Amino acid sequence: MTSSLTRRSVLVAGAWAVPAVSTVVATPAWAVSGVRIWDVTTSRPWAYPDEVLTVRATSVDDTGARRGGEALALWLGDPDQGVIDQPSGLTDDSGVFETTLRVRTGAIAETGTLTVSSASGTASTTFEVRAAGVVAHDVTGGSTRVSALPHGRQNDVVNLENRQFPHSDLQPTGRYVLSGQSLEVLVPEDAPTTVSLIIGTRGPWRDLNGGQKTELVATALVAGRQNVIASQDGIVYVQNTSVDRTVELTLSGGAPHPVWVKDRTTADEFAAQLAAWPSAPAVTLVGQRAFADVQRRLVDDLAARAVAWDPADVILRLDRVVEYTCDVYGLSYAAVGIGRKLPGRVYFGGPDSGGGWAFATSQWVCFQIDTGASETLLTDTDSWGVWHEVGHTFQAPVYRWSGLMEVTVNISALILQHRLTGQNRLDDEADRKDRVAQYLSQPLDQRDHERLTADDPFLGLYLFEQLRRSFGDGFYPALNQAYRVRRIRGGSMPEPDQDKKDLFAEMASQVADRDLGPFFTQWGVPVSASVLSSLSAYPALQNPIWVAVDSHDAVVERSVGYDLPVGALSLVDGSIDLGEHDGASARVTALSTLGGATSTLVAAESTAKDLGADSGHITVVLQGADGTLEALWRTAPVTVASGLKFVGIMDWLSGWVGISRDGTHLTATSTGIRPHDYYFQGRLYYELTLRDAAGTDLATVSVNGDETHDKVVAALDGLAIADGFTLVVDAAEVDRVRVYRDSARVDALTTRPQTLTIAGGRFVV
Repeated sequence: MTSSLTRRSVLVAGAWAVPAVSTVVATPAWAVSGVRIWDVTTSRPWAYPDEVLTVRATSVDDTGARRGGEALALWLGDPDQGVIDQPSGLTDDSGVFETTLRVRTGAIAETGTLTVSSASGTASTTFEVRAAGVVAHDVTGGSTRVSALPHGRQNDVVNLENRQFPHSDLQPTGRYVLSGQSLEVLVPEDAPTTVSLIIGTRGPWRDLNGGQKTELVATALVAGRQNVIASQDGIVYVQNTSVDRTVELTLSGGAPHPVWVKDRTTADEFAAQLAAWPSAPAVTLVGQRAFADVQRRLVDDLAARAVAWDPADVILRLDRVVEYTCDVYGLSYAAVGIGRKLPGRVYFGGPDSGGGWAFATSQWVCFQIDTGASETLLTDTDSWGVWHEVGHTFQAPVYRWSGLMEVTVNISALILQHRLTGQNRLDDEADRKDRVAQYLSQPLDQRDHERLTADDPFLGLYLFEQLRRSFGDGFYPALNQAYRVRRIRGGSMPEPDQDKKDLFAEMASQVADRDLGPFFTQWGVPVSASVLSSLSAYPALQNPIWVAVDSHDAVVERSVGYDLPVGALSLVDGSIDLGEHDGASARVTALSTLGGATSTLVAAESTAKDLGADSGHITVVLQGADGTLEALWRTAPVTVASGLKFVGIMDWLSGWVGISRDGTHLTATSTGIRPHDYYFQGRLYYELTLRDAAGTDLATVSVNGDETHDKVVAALDGLAIADGFTLVVDAAEVDRVRVYRDSARVDALTTRPQTLTIAGGRFVV
């Protein structure tokens, strides 16, 4: 730990919390004004969508000397191209200001302009946004150029987005390999160590591995040329766990198979590939939000039966299904906070067989051949099966209690059906409508939504569809966003069924701004008495919204809006203070919404329990004029002007006692770890006494080896101090109390007890 952490030198990206890149190699653009020269550069002169560039602005005076403390602002000529992490600030002592720029998902391939502006002048530099090639065979198919996009780890993404199943870590290459064959991969010398080669198939394929199901085999890739010998037959994929860097690879060996890439491949090119490689087992279709592998034998069978299909139309429809399902769940590629749809595609696999007609699970969606699902994928992607299985990947586990797996999945399927076809299958099924009406006419004590759902999942779906009908298409986006905001703020996401029901009643009522207690009671969903009581704080329902079984009879109780707020979250001083919890270090600028309306800052929170370059976390909550919530967050460096670090056995951190930056009060943090519950169980491990300048005891707190630093937080955090105060520390192991100044360790206690004087906002040993 060094004192340099007290300033700008350690940066992380803004609402996406992406680590900054340190290398700066671009040719600078200079602009000269009267007495200042500004230089602004980017780490590369080009980038792909979702990549991150480091931005460096340097201030030099007319003698060539670097100027520290210069105020500046950074802005893009076209804000739709990207988001700047820290758009304003001060140069450090070396005259440098660094931040990061993320190119937006879907940014148009064109030249952009980045400008630094200050009272003394401006300067600009250009950078190119490139369109990722994704997959491109050479004219012979001997080699393939592949863009491994920065999709991170989808198992992490799924939690942030509050979805049921992670989307695919696999990315297509357009090649396949047989066991024992060699693949040669050319990896750029500056590539990150985040890329792997994957060989295999999801599910059994007749023409690979003797039709037997095998597991995927992964090989980590390193810079330079690398030969990989296939241990099994399989389609070749790549995986890139980076969140900020696309890696361009060249593959040869094995054999190519036909690939259609959205907005790249023409009909003639695709036909030529089909003709050139008739024995290839797979055909791959690649979109922006989805990709699919189908078996070549299916394609040939459709041709033999003169069944027409269009790869462009297939991917257009699959991309659209994913996009519209994102809309239902309130996720947007244009958002900058927790409502942002993070990169990653839905993968549709076409094996020989699988469970049910089709199924969805972790990392893929199965549309197998033997049930006809794979054919439907090519010939009719606007089908309930596609809407339903994609819906499973988005389904929110936080309000999917027992029995609802095949119920809440269809919230989005119903909405997509209506949006794409104008129909609603719940309206078209007279028998089910009659059964629901009969259920709702029973005495309340005989209504049991769980039993109703067990009889027929579609009967249980009416409850969830009535909420949409009563509160509009903005209800479910706003509801899912409210859950995501709750999670990122540290709110609990309960697992027991009853707790899920209680929380759903609370969250739904919050979003609807209505007391929905009577609604859940009418539907036979048990809600705890304490929760029902708390819901009475919301306005009462003006209509018995549970009565309308047919959508044509529904009355809109209140139309919920959904216009995601946007803004830029940065840090006032490039770091946050140890013990900070009120978000005081947050700076939020450029407040607006995706729809161009106004938004406001409604909450700021931070946690800073230990020093470190990314050990802090800061969250701000924005609210749009229509009530839509958004949370921006980031990790942050944590610093302290003066502090005492308390560690226990194995140097496990117990907690800190620090002095605020302005020297007016103590701060205290705790990890909740017992410092030494073996030798010091039930025995004093350390005791702290705060005294004023006159020697009067203001607070005393003791911690046994099997207790936690929480006691210190309760006793000392926030206490006012002044010069002349003292802190007496009586530690059983004095060398485990370390003294820090300007975020760097300078000493440890040496005596028992030891008195530290407070002077100039510092502990003086």
